[in-house]
Amino acid sequence: MKRVPLLLLLLALGPAPGWSQDAEAQDTDEAARRDVRLSRGQERLASDLKTRERTLDRRERVIAEREQDLKEAEAALRAQMEELKKTKDELQAVLDKIDALTNERLEKLQKTVGSMRDKAAAAMITEMETDLAVLVLDGLNRAAAAAILAKLDPKLAAKLSKLMTNPVEIPKR
Repeated sequence: MKRVPLLLLLLALGPAPGWSQDAEAQDTDEAARRDVRLSRGQERLASDLKTRERTLDRRERVIAEREQDLKEAEAALRAQMEELKKTKDELQAVLDKIDALTNERLEKLQKTVGSMRDKAAAAMITEMETDLAVLVLDGLNRAAAAAILAKLDPKLAAKLSKLMTNPVEIPKR
């Protein structure tokens, strides 16, 4: 029997039965690796989604906390506004009482000055602050005011007369 080189013999016989299984196994292994690659990609995607979900959950918690803080601050501000309104109303009541007392005292002073002799009333008006003198003279009847103005120094009488004809300015509150 002649020796045929081993390589030629192997080629002639074709692939061995085990060899074809190895090729199929290699194809299966490559498909499994592709599946694993897809699974790994899917795992990365799932991981990214979980990370984003945790981030969104944190943001939602922060927003909820901020909303709660805002609600508490709003309630505190409303309480402060109510307290300020109450204080304002109390102050207004006090100011109204002061205005009433001031008007009452002014009316008494006007009656007192109106019942005085002209010369004595003129002496008193001369010593008063200008604004108060104008208020007192405005509250007197024309004849009494004219008699008192006649007894005053002419410059002071002119000044008071001018102020009495000016429009009354109401202070703004």
